[in-house]
Amino acid sequence: MRYYSFFKIHRNLPCSVIYFIIIQFIDIKNNATQIKKQCQLKFNKSPSIITINNILTNLRKVIADHMKYKYRKFQIGGSPEKNITVALDEHMWTHLNQEQIWVVGAIETKSRKMRFDFMKERNSDNLKIFVQNHIEPGTHITHDGWAGYNFLEDPDESVWTHEIHIHGGGDFGYGDASTSHIEHTWAHLQEITRSMYGNTKSNNWLYFFREAEFRLNISKRSSKEKMNIFEGILREVYGLNDFDFFELDELLSFDNYDY
Repeated sequence: MRYYSFFKIHRNLPCSVIYFIIIQFIDIKNNATQIKKQCQLKFNKSPSIITINNILTNLRKVIADHMKYKYRKFQIGGSPEKNITVALDEHMWTHLNQEQIWVVGAIETKSRKMRFDFMKERNSDNLKIFVQNHIEPGTHITHDGWAGYNFLEDPDESVWTHEIHIHGGGDFGYGDASTSHIEHTWAHLQEITRSMYGNTKSNNWLYFFREAEFRLNISKRSSKEKMNIFEGILREVYGLNDFDFFELDELLSFDNYDY
């Protein structure tokens, strides 16, 4: 693994140090400054902030590549027999550097599986593309009734069922049909990115968003499960079958990531 990935430029670092940095990043959610302090405590020395930041940037790129693959291969929702409801919403994402972009998101209200993507313009065409790409036909969708979702009303085009809850009238729905499931998720994403990284440079914040999204999807997993998932991601992104960088037990199959 050290010779077939970005780790090759860190050959001077012991595997134990690299492994420790990955644990701090994936499981404990420490940033570069915090990781440097923890390395100093554990090993009585630490890589430089520049080195740690380089590793973390590449780990985020691995996560972003994984999310692209996962989004192409897996949808959320399901046929009516599965009784799955997906809450759908769009949100103007404003980062601390004041850059703004529309984000559309969907979440299975029971399993909490999520999908997010970006739109240059908030319109019906872009929303329809998102739903077609990420939500299985037959899924029941709940949303706030914005006009951009009118394509769901078209009997000739729509292969989904849906219900509307207009927030302006205080209607957010109840139980699995509540749009609050997706509304609350925006706050969690903002909290993760801002608390960990503050005012992120505009050319990097997409990676931070994908990282926050990934963390939300695996937030209910144990520490070992999180590391097993990430090991499988590294194996698939770099196409490695013989992978012994981590000393973990059962690996999860990449095609069976249930999040």
